Amino acid sequence: MPAAQARGEEDPGRVPGCEGDRKRYTLNSEKTRASLMAIVAAYLLHLAYQLFQGRNDPNTTMAPAVAYLFVALFALAAAGLIVYAWRIWKSAPKEEEPSREENENSLK
Repeated sequence: MPAAQARGEEDPGRVPGCEGDRKRYTLNSEKTRASLMAIVAAYLLHLAYQLFQGRNDPNTTMAPAVAYLFVALFALAAAGLIVYAWRIWKSAPKEEEPSREENENSLK
C-alpha cells in the first residue's frame, strides 16, 4: 500500500472515475529507458555521419584527422549505447496485457 493511501490521502496519479487496479505507465519503465537510449544512439550516429560528410569541406578549420577521431568516437559510443539498450530491453520483465474480458468490463 502506498504511503499516501496509508495516510488517507488521495493518490495524485489516480484518474477520477476509473476504479480498479490499472498499471500506470511511467518513464521509470525499463523499456522506456532503453528506447530513449536508442534514440540518443541514433543521434550520435547522425552526428558521426554529418562529421564524415563534412571532412573534406574547404571552409572547415577542423583537421581531417580530428574529424576521423570524432567520427570513430561518436560511432563507438552509439554502438555501445545500442548494445546496452538492447540488453536492458531484453531483460525487462514482460508486461501482461489485460484480457479481452477485462477490457470490456472496464468500459462499462
